[in-house]
Amino acid sequence: MTRRRQAVAARRSSEPCPTPVLGFRVEKIANFGKSVASVVQRQLEMSFASADEVETPRGPSLRIRSNPRITRDEEQRFAVLLIREPTARDGAWLEVAVDYEWERGVAYITHVSLKLYVGPAPASSALQFRAEWDPRSEASSHAQPHWNIDAGRPGTPERVDVTGAAPWVAQPATAPWAAATETPTADNERDLSHFHFAMSATWQHAQGHHSGQIEDEKSLVNWISGCVAYIKAQLAHRRSA
Repeated sequence: MTRRRQAVAARRSSEPCPTPVLGFRVEKIANFGKSVASVVQRQLEMSFASADEVETPRGPSLRIRSNPRITRDEEQRFAVLLIREPTARDGAWLEVAVDYEWERGVAYITHVSLKLYVGPAPASSALQFRAEWDPRSEASSHAQPHWNIDAGRPGTPERVDVTGAAPWVAQPATAPWAAATETPTADNERDLSHFHFAMSATWQHAQGHHSGQIEDEKSLVNWISGCVAYIKAQLAHRRSA
C-alpha cells in the first residue's frame, strides 16, 4: 500500500461511521429480542421475561413482557413491566420497545424506547419520561441516544380504567387523585417533551458531537441494560429520599 493510500485509510478510520438510512441492521431480530429480554430480566430481578412480536401503526415491534403479562392499553396489546410496587399512587411500569422494518428479508431496527409510567395501577398510570435511540439519518439532528420528559405534557391525561386491576390495587373504586386531568399549558410555553436531552454527548472533546456511537448488537443490548438499571436505581433512590 502506498503512503497516499495509507493516509486515506487512516483518515477514514478516524471519521465517525455514517448514519444509516434504513436503520440498524441485526442478523436475527428474534435472537436480538431474546438478548434484550435476558438483560431486562436480570436487571429487574424477574423470574421470566420474553419478547412479544406485535404490529403497531409504525410497523413491527418487540415488547418485553413478564409472566403474568401486564398491559396498560385498552386493547391489552403492549406489555409493560412492573419496576416498582405501588404503595400509594407511585407504582412504576416500564415499557421496553424495539421497532424495526424488513428490507429484502433483513431486519433493520428503526427505534428503541424505554417509557416509564407512574400511577396507582398500569391502566391509570401516566407517562413520565422516555429513553430513546433512533439510528436513522433523518433523526441525526437530535442527540442519540437521549431522554425525553413527558411529565405534565398536555394531552396525556392519566388513565382511570382499573377494570381487571392487578392484585397490587387495594381499592377497586377510583381514588380522587386518580381522576383524569390535563395540565393546562400556555400557548407560549414550550413543550419539553420535544426537547431531546443528550445522554452521551462528547462536547468536552469536540464541539458538535452530541451523539454517542452504538455500533453493534452487543453495544445496543448493553445500552438497554444500562438504561433499565439506571431507571430502577433512580426510582429506589427517590422512594428512600
